[in-house]
Amino acid sequence: MVRVSAFIAFCITLLVAAYLGFASIHLKHDKLVHFVTFVLLTVESFLLSEKSRHQIMAVTTMLCACVASEYIQSFVNPSRVFDSKDILANVCGVAAATLCCIVLVPRKRRIRRQVAMELDVQPSGTPLTPGSEDEVEGFVNVRASEIV
Repeated sequence: MVRVSAFIAFCITLLVAAYLGFASIHLKHDKLVHFVTFVLLTVESFLLSEKSRHQIMAVTTMLCACVASEYIQSFVNPSRVFDSKDILANVCGVAAATLCCIVLVPRKRRIRRQVAMELDVQPSGTPLTPGSEDEVEGFVNVRASEIV
């Protein structure tokens, strides 16, 4: 399932990145812009889905995009020159975002699991025990009426 808000943010960031990459403008801190752009794109692509195999695919795609964006720039806008340092900044952005997501997502799941355990509630109305079959990767479906 794709998260709509993350998808919209990803598309907007991608459009801004495409404009900055293919336009004939030169920015003072070009490498920082590359780094931040790929951090944002990677985090947003990571948030598009909660399934780990999709997240691995997203990171792999972003790494390919790091290199491809530099090659495509030279074809679309001949005034832009290929710069391997831009690729390095892109890869560092993807790596930094991936590390942050790897650290923060399990923490978020652990917090959700703790809240569910404190509430001791699950949709079927039976008590939730740690490691039960009803628990799927730390997520529990609870209706607001069941909490009160």
